[in-house]
Amino acid sequence: QALARNPARVRERLSQITLDDVASLIYTSGTTGLPKGVLLSHRNVAVNGADWLALNGPLLRQGDLDVLWLPMSHIFGWGQFGLGNQLGFVTYFSTPTLALQHLADLAPHLFMSVPLYWQKLAGMARAVAPDAERQHAELRRLTGGRLRFCLSGGAGLEREVKEFFKAAGIMIIEGYGLTECSPTLTMNRIDDYDFESVGKPFPRVRVKLAPDGEILAKGDNCFAGYYKDESATAAMFDADGWLKTGDLGSFNERGFLRIIGRKKEILVTAGGKNVPPQNIELRFRNDPLISQLVVYGDGKRYLTALVDVHEEAALELLKGAGEPDPPSVREHDLIHRAISDRIASVNAELARFETIKAFAIAA
Repeated sequence: QALARNPARVRERLSQITLDDVASLIYTSGTTGLPKGVLLSHRNVAVNGADWLALNGPLLRQGDLDVLWLPMSHIFGWGQFGLGNQLGFVTYFSTPTLALQHLADLAPHLFMSVPLYWQKLAGMARAVAPDAERQHAELRRLTGGRLRFCLSGGAGLEREVKEFFKAAGIMIIEGYGLTECSPTLTMNRIDDYDFESVGKPFPRVRVKLAPDGEILAKGDNCFAGYYKDESATAAMFDADGWLKTGDLGSFNERGFLRIIGRKKEILVTAGGKNVPPQNIELRFRNDPLISQLVVYGDGKRYLTALVDVHEEAALELLKGAGEPDPPSVREHDLIHRAISDRIASVNAELARFETIKAFAIAA
């Protein structure tokens, strides 16, 4: 639609990019369609890098040690490598399978990772003892005992994991962005954070919400377009030049941004209500009995859910109730009632049109 309104504007945007301007051509993963080549100019990455350094540079020192396992084909890993060159810290190249071992062996001062690795570390530390003091000591041992700066990105990290690390004296900063924004839009700070959020906008980034809740961004960090793809470029910007992230968000009273779902995942019920299913599904992510819950309801009168259960947790629940081991825990009335109670508890926190009216347990 945007291309049809002003194709000349899109062609002009792309024509302004020369080989001398391009700092990087990074292809998207293709999760939202065919991979697209993101053209980032020297100005894009310089502006975003300067904002990053202004906020986090004082926390790092020349000669600090960094363990880098993130893929260099991804802007998170590419950016981490570039920061090492700028700040003068020593980067040790690791691999996904050896990264956690290298944390303990090399005792780095900084570590950047996706949520899975922070979750693994928390789980390993908690497994050694029931008391928090010994768990925290184990976490410091697992991470080498010198971590001063930790950054999590790529997806949302559970608040309880961030709280666990903080209680052990290790602060994890969480940020939000996308390749097309070089990549960071918002970030929590060591001295100004909210663990329910992805932080506040960078100094030279403007962030606002569209009427439907989509997060929009504008600034010199935002890319000019996709390589040889006018239609995809046009679809990324609204009529006023704001970049459309595709994510839905909300700001709290302190100005912190919270991600609540993806726009493309919105369900529209038969009653015309827009429902981001992720906002409901995430409420079950830490439930010990429910391993997965998927919400359905696009074009329907009400929402339903498909539930998968943790077999071991279900067996423990039955054992605690004095029930013999059944042929299938998924078909046991007690398990069905337990899941029903959990869904009812979440429903009580939601608007009526967001509540789950029926569910089925996956066979």
